[in-house]
Amino acid sequence: MRTVRRHGKKLLWVFASFFIVLAVVIGCQISPRRIVINNPGPTPTPTGTPPPGTTPTPIPTPTPIPTITPIPTLTPTPVPISSPTPMATTVAKQDNSKEFLFAVSPDSLLMNGFKINGDGSLTPVPGSPFVAGAPLRFAVSVGGALVAASEDEIAAFAVDNETGSIRQTDVVSTSTITRLMAGSFASEVFAMTEAGPVAFRLKNGKLQPLPAFAAASGLTARQAQVSTSTALTSDGRFMFAADARKGELAAFRVEDKKAVPLEPPVYPLPRGTTSITLVKPK
Repeated sequence: MRTVRRHGKKLLWVFASFFIVLAVVIGCQISPRRIVINNPGPTPTPTGTPPPGTTPTPIPTPTPIPTITPIPTLTPTPVPISSPTPMATTVAKQDNSKEFLFAVSPDSLLMNGFKINGDGSLTPVPGSPFVAGAPLRFAVSVGGALVAASEDEIAAFAVDNETGSIRQTDVVSTSTITRLMAGSFASEVFAMTEAGPVAFRLKNGKLQPLPAFAAASGLTARQAQVSTSTALTSDGRFMFAADARKGELAAFRVEDKKAVPLEPPVYPLPRGTTSITLVKPK
């Protein structure tokens, strides 16, 4: 009995050991770690490993595109321009003012007006001859205006500086006038009358009376006044003379202090014309 039990235990361990080994073998065959693939794929070539004996060509690093900085807009700084230094030479101012001739006759109600052209010829001004309310005996130029006197009145006229047409601006009454003269000053006019000398200052077209002593001294200073029947232009180039007997106005060009007749040489005027004057309006 004891032998059977002893042999039975040994047989039991033998069978147990066999089954354990058998289980281990079976486990090894089906384990995933022992699976064999009949057709394995190609072994991948290691990335970046160059073949032996070949120096790898390095891939150039792309050069970064530089950022373009915009060019700032430049605002030009203005350069100050210096004022030119005035030249020492003074250019003479040309006098382009027009000049006009007026003629009156104590035997006529007409007053003639002419524009003096650049060559000395005469052209009647618009409205000429002008009709006066009474025959005019004298005419003078006062401060760029025309002053004319009848037997007992003195009248002032404005003269248009372009056309020469006239417009009466004032008139004053006096006693009988025997002489009329422009004063030494541009705005003064003197007259000798039967009642004595009178004087006026022409201002803004109006005749303003001056004191008696100023009239007397002014007439004394003007006694040597040239004849009222001749007139010389302000530039001295032309001269005009009235012939009362013929009723003509003769025109001359002054050359070497000699009077040379112009063409045409004469212009018609009322008979008896004894007073002419040249007016240069301002």
